[in-house]
Parts: sequence; structure tokens; C-alpha cells
Amino acid sequence: LGNLVCFERSADEAVPGCDMSVEELPVIPLDDSVGDGKTDYGHCQGDCDRDSDCLGNLVCFKRPGYEAVPGCDMSAGLGTYGWDYCVN
Repeated sequence: LGNLVCFERSADEAVPGCDMSVEELPVIPLDDSVGDGKTDYGHCQGDCDRDSDCLGNLVCFKRPGYEAVPGCDMSAGLGTYGWDYCVN
């Protein structure tokens, strides 16, 4: 990709030509309250079976066991074992 070079930095030194701002996304906990076998799940809600079970452009993230769900906060609980959740 052109003449890219590796810029090695120490600590939190600014990288020339890069915007270092970070937009924090809202943290949404896993939500099992809607129940299994439903549709119209929102972000981090489950148990979805297919993308069409999720609202809007959300997709059904299939997970085995207690795998981490991208974009969802699992610090308050791991959700239901084997359930799948709607994500961006």
C-alpha cells in the first residue's frame, strides 16, 4: 500500500497523521429477558436463531457455550449457555 512505514512509539506518544481520538460505544449487557423462540431481538438480546430474528441490521451471533459476545458486556453474567445473541 504505497510507501507505508512502521512508526514505533513509546507509551501514549501521538502517531503522526493519525487521529488518536476514540469514540466510546455504549456498553450493553446480555439480555435473556425476552426469552427463547421470539423475534425482534434488540442489541445483545437472545436467543436468536437467524438474522431475521434480530431488529434492523443486527445479526444473530452464534456461539457455543459461554463464548464472549462481541459488543456486549458480560461482566454481570455470561448469559444462558449456548444461547445466541443479536449484535451489530
